[in-house]
Amino acid sequence: MLAGAMQRAGAIVAGLILLAALPAAAQEADPFLEDGPSIAPRTGPDPFRMAPEQQAVTPSSAPRPRPAPEPQSQPEPVAIVPPPPPRPSYDGDYRGAQIPMDNRSSCRCRSMGTVERALSIAGGHFSWAYPGPSSGDIIRGNVNDAGEVSGFATRSDGGLRIIGNIRGNEFTGQVYSTCCSYKIQMSKGQ
Repeated sequence: MLAGAMQRAGAIVAGLILLAALPAAAQEADPFLEDGPSIAPRTGPDPFRMAPEQQAVTPSSAPRPRPAPEPQSQPEPVAIVPPPPPRPSYDGDYRGAQIPMDNRSSCRCRSMGTVERALSIAGGHFSWAYPGPSSGDIIRGNVNDAGEVSGFATRSDGGLRIIGNIRGNEFTGQVYSTCCSYKIQMSKGQ
């Protein structure tokens, strides 16, 4: 009797194993099962298969960590510098008077009196012939952005110098040597 019970138990276990191994479709189509399959069909992941996070990780299959995002840097503020104002141009022809000032009596400066003169400025530079007692002296100079006029010529008795300012269309200045000194008043020609 014990042997027969064991045989029946073994047969039942074997049948259950076979039934579990059958696909769900085959179990549903079994005409001998009145209530449908006794084992519920599987849904979801295979319980005999390992989840990806449980599988062995090899160096080549290891997920690479994402690089940390670079910090968002604010763009450097850009200073907007307006262009410099246009350089003033003092170029042109100036005409006016060269008037004697205090001069030494030993010089012939006073004998010349007031003389009409012209000064041409081009590119901020000029050359001007000095009409003193001696001839052939050329004063070379320039005009800076502030309208300041400056020039010099070397001579055997020391030299000649012209200084002055241009304001608007008017040039006012002085020209002098070791002996003579003149005031200059000129206007820019239109």
